[in-house]
Amino acid sequence: MWKNMPFEKCIQKTNVPHKLSKKKYLKSGKFPVVSQEATLISGYHNDLAHVFNISKPVVIFGDHTQVLKYVDFDFVVGADGVKILIPIEGIDTKYFYYLLQALMPKGKGYARHYKFLKELNLSFPPHTEQQRIAAKLDAAFAKIDCMLKSSQLKRDEVKSLPTKIVKKMLEDETYDWTSERLSTIAENLDAQRIPITKSKRIEGDIPYYGASGIVDYVENFIFDEELLLISEDGANLLARTYPIAFSIKGKTWVNNHAHVLKFDNKILQKWVEYYLNSTNIEAFISGMAQPKLNQKKLNEIPIPCPKPNLLPKLLSNLEQIAAQNEIIFELETQKTEQIKKLKSAILAQELRSEAA
Repeated sequence: MWKNMPFEKCIQKTNVPHKLSKKKYLKSGKFPVVSQEATLISGYHNDLAHVFNISKPVVIFGDHTQVLKYVDFDFVVGADGVKILIPIEGIDTKYFYYLLQALMPKGKGYARHYKFLKELNLSFPPHTEQQRIAAKLDAAFAKIDCMLKSSQLKRDEVKSLPTKIVKKMLEDETYDWTSERLSTIAENLDAQRIPITKSKRIEGDIPYYGASGIVDYVENFIFDEELLLISEDGANLLARTYPIAFSIKGKTWVNNHAHVLKFDNKILQKWVEYYLNSTNIEAFISGMAQPKLNQKKLNEIPIPCPKPNLLPKLLSNLEQIAAQNEIIFELETQKTEQIKKLKSAILAQELRSEAA
């Protein structure tokens, strides 16, 4: 027989131990740190006094992120926003974890979300049935996770291909490569950049660019031509989640988080964009916590340039590869989204429908 219970009646009262600040996370150590971030383990710590010892598996809920984690090991609680949920006797933790995934309210941005959990009314079958359903979901999701991993590997492969192609081109001596400084092949327009605080921006239809692309739209512009922007600061300089170099065209406004370069030779500009996005430039970046590529270091990056008459051919080859990669990447992204929807559908079928 199924039972219906308010969320807070389903969990034990739990005192959260010491919460470790993010700056104290270690890359390796004795005890894993579990926070509200998406990854299961966010770092490590060595102080035994900060460890939360479990007697049964628990569910971690990120109050800000709405991330849910099933944790069956001792851990250190990381930073703020972590809720430790321990089901009462008679409720299987894995079933409880899946049930919360199925019923999770839609996110409200960076806010506190625990209050929405408290509004839930949960349904439970007998304990043995909970375990059967949880085992069935474990098996189904193991297959789905393999599919997601395969799709992610394919996307990673596609993303890395331009780097491999550029490296191969640089080894081709027929291009007769020479090394040039950016200051000799492009004009730096950084002095013309003007940052506008968010409270003082006036909404319009002119793109307002920062280190990783468009951050807003404003009513006026600084530039009205084709230019190359290169990230000056931000974590993306190291993470490379987005391109660090990108071309802009037409009326634009640029803040002081992106270098602005003007090339007379637009084909050369495009090559420099491809090259910087396909090359490791960590040696020219200062600060790991707050990465920065200042103008002096930017000018020190050697830019390999082919014979001028071979540049159009080189660029044409790169653009063909980029176009093919974009199609493959989009297909794999769509595939990933379909797989994720399958996961949600299985949860709904196994939990919501049976509870009804």
